[in-house]
Amino acid sequence: MCFFLALRAMERLTFTFLESFSVKLADVLLSLHKKVSNFSLTHHSREAVRRYLSATNGHPAMQLHRVIMAEVEKPLLEEALKHCTNNLTHTAEMLGLSRATLRKKLDDYGIAH
Repeated sequence: MCFFLALRAMERLTFTFLESFSVKLADVLLSLHKKVSNFSLTHHSREAVRRYLSATNGHPAMQLHRVIMAEVEKPLLEEALKHCTNNLTHTAEMLGLSRATLRKKLDDYGIAH
């Protein structure tokens, strides 16, 4: 009987701990989400494109898609690679690319790997 009481007490402690942990984890995730949502890449991208087009002084912006993609993709690859401590497999997974595609893009941009 004593064994079963001890087991029940451990179950309650475990449940309380897990419940407390999951609440804390939920709070951390919510806080992180709020911080990330306040930083809108769409807003910053739109502003950067407006400034770029404004700087052309009415001249046609040639190959605009290619230029912007190159300007964004290279630092994206560099920062993702740095974030994953130069691990190509983890970087490729994080970016949603195959490892071969990642290697090709790194080579195209002259990024050491």
